[in-house]
Amino acid sequence: MDTLRATRTFGAWANLDLRKLNTRERVAGITVGILALAAAGALAFEVYRRFGAPRNEYDLRIYYSALNFWHGGNDLYAFSQKDPVNGLLGFTYPPVAAILMSPMTALSIRPVVVITSLAILGATVGLVLLSLRERVLLRRPQMVLATGFAVAAAFCLQPISQTAAYGQVNTFLALLVMFDIFVLSRRGSRWAGIGIGLAMAIKLTPAVFLLYLVLSKQWRMLRVSVATAAAATVVAGVVAPVATWRYFTSALWDSSRVGVLDNTANQSLNGTLARFSGAFPPDKILWALGVVIVVVIASVRIHRAVAAGDTLLAVTVTGLLGVLVSPVSWLHHAVWIVPAMVVLFGRLVTTLPRHRFRPADGGTKLHPEDSRATRRWIGTAVFTAVGLVIFMVNTRNMFDLPDTGYADLTLWSRLAGSVQAIWMLAAVMLLPTRTAADARRLEQRISGSPVRARVGS
Repeated sequence: MDTLRATRTFGAWANLDLRKLNTRERVAGITVGILALAAAGALAFEVYRRFGAPRNEYDLRIYYSALNFWHGGNDLYAFSQKDPVNGLLGFTYPPVAAILMSPMTALSIRPVVVITSLAILGATVGLVLLSLRERVLLRRPQMVLATGFAVAAAFCLQPISQTAAYGQVNTFLALLVMFDIFVLSRRGSRWAGIGIGLAMAIKLTPAVFLLYLVLSKQWRMLRVSVATAAAATVVAGVVAPVATWRYFTSALWDSSRVGVLDNTANQSLNGTLARFSGAFPPDKILWALGVVIVVVIASVRIHRAVAAGDTLLAVTVTGLLGVLVSPVSWLHHAVWIVPAMVVLFGRLVTTLPRHRFRPADGGTKLHPEDSRATRRWIGTAVFTAVGLVIFMVNTRNMFDLPDTGYADLTLWSRLAGSVQAIWMLAAVMLLPTRTAADARRLEQRISGSPVRARVGS
């Protein structure tokens, strides 16, 4: 067991080769790993039980009912279901999504729920794995363990837990985008762009990733994305012409179909403005100005991330931008918080202050460079901790906020009701860029290891 006892540092653990262990050590290591994953899963379940949304597959049941209504010969976008907060809710996605979801009508709701839940779990695993690979490459057993812990942590966050609880499509769309950029594009596949295009056809918000493709000058991928979205929409128009016409001429422009704008769960810029405007609808000119400002800031960050080779940061900022500028973004839409946390934890690991510091001019004070590095690390840690808290707990209950109706509430309540949007806006501006120096620091911590930190592409 001496080999296992020696793995007390990250570098030693990352460098551990299970194949070189004897049978007893290998069994012990695998057993500890399985027990640790089980404990992480149990902790995640307890966090969800305490802070998560009611698991009622609410949105999935709306999709299921709407599709059965449609396949019964009715107008897909005429379907509506009463909602205690938002009034009436119906099917809000383009016809492409309706066609892709149609097979669920062949089953009863229970197997649909089971299949969807497993698919959401699988998509979350993919999202986490692709994010982790952009910060460090581990041996396969260590990567499996790290991914398991990160997936458990992801399900502690409201965007992921609500996606599972409501049966939403957010992780599927994020995985399509991530697979496109980090797998197909990296391999030089001629199909690179099809994932973003399909995501755009299913839901309009992923069109924000066209901005990333423009800023990164991936022109072929841009053409494939646009062509895929257009082709999928045309096919939907042929298969379901009435629904397609109805969507693009009416349903798309009816903002009342998606819910009440000042709903606490709406963490877009528009939702934030709605909470601050009180009894009046948010000013469209002010919202448009805010969108332009945020797009400009995000574009600068994306461009700099691309120039630095930090693809994960560029994609994460783009995803957060999409959440902010969309007229309505429910908290479960903010699944890009997962790669954002990977970016932040990656920075914390690579810049962790040493126990020994260089003295300044032979004195007892820290060298100015070490002092600045320590302050930056503490600032990053605080920002990360705040993000974890506000995305893990139910802030509506924590701050005693209403679902809607902020007209008579205090400024503090309106700020508290928009805390996730404020954090995401700060993240767009402050998420750290991965540099070659960061990669070298991590390699030094894994001295002699075949593990290599990844800067991006």
